[in-house]
Amino acid sequence: MINDFSIDDYVIINKVFLSSFIAFLTTYLIAVVQLLPELGQVANIYFKDCIS
Repeated sequence: MINDFSIDDYVIINKVFLSSFIAFLTTYLIAVVQLLPELGQVANIYFKDCIS
């Protein structure tokens, strides 16, 4: 079964995997960046409660 794969097939599979992985990473990063202000507000409230 491994012999059926040519180098070209392997390269194509790698490119597809890489592009999907990069797309996942960028989506994840965008979501995190959008959540940061809310997380900051929650952290502020939490720390104010701890300090006072």
